[in-house]
Amino acid sequence: MGDVGRMGIERSREMPVQRLARMLDADVAGLLDERVRRADADLRQQLQRAANSVLLNVEEAASSFRAGRKAQLYRVAKGSLGECDAVLRALVDRGIVAPAATRRAHGRISQLAGQLTRMIRSLAP
Repeated sequence: MGDVGRMGIERSREMPVQRLARMLDADVAGLLDERVRRADADLRQQLQRAANSVLLNVEEAASSFRAGRKAQLYRVAKGSLGECDAVLRALVDRGIVAPAATRRAHGRISQLAGQLTRMIRSLAP
């Protein structure tokens, strides 16, 4: 039996989209070093909020039983994913972060976008 969280959800039964959302959140946290903190506090905060939104909406959707609610939460997560992508590109464009530093996060964004799109479509009436 896997690790059981506070809500009784077994982590070994975690969906790939949940795992990817947690990995993206960790990738973003790793990018936000002292240089980024000093360079542009607004972008840093927006990136943190967007990555947190992806993670929290995916997790909430996973615990929801209503298909319409799940789809809505996945749509919000996908919108926040677009924000993560835009902020990462802005950080690169402004020379604050090297393009190579964002590759892992951009890879996860691409994977998550595909998974969320499939999940949203699968929940359509």
